[in-house]
Amino acid sequence: MKKLLGIVVLGLLFAGNVYAEIVLRCKIDDNIFLDDKTRITVEVKLREKKLYLQDLLFEIKTIGDRAIVAKKTSGDEDWSIKLDRFDGFIEINRKKNYADDKFTGYCKKYSKIF
Repeated sequence: MKKLLGIVVLGLLFAGNVYAEIVLRCKIDDNIFLDDKTRITVEVKLREKKLYLQDLLFEIKTIGDRAIVAKKTSGDEDWSIKLDRFDGFIEINRKKNYADDKFTGYCKKYSKIF
C-alpha cells in the first residue's frame, strides 16, 4: 500500500510540469520587426492557451504531439505561428492586405538567470 501511495504522489508531482510556462529564445533568419532584431523571445503558456511573441499575444489553436499552432488577427494583419516541439523550428506567417511574409528560424529553451 505504501508503494502504491508513493507512486501516486510521484505521478502527481511530475504531472504538474506538463502545463508549465515555457520560455524560448529564437534566432530568426529574416527581420520581422522594424528594428534589426533577429533574436526574439517566445513565451508559451499551455494551460492558458496563450503564446507571446515579444509583446504580441497569440491564441493557441492547436496543441499537438508534434507542433503548437497559434493565431492572431489584428486589423488588416493575420498572423500564424507554427512551433515544432521536437527540434524547435518556428515558422511565422504574416498576411497584410495582399502581401504574405514568411519568417523561419530555430528556438531553444532557456530559463531566466535572475
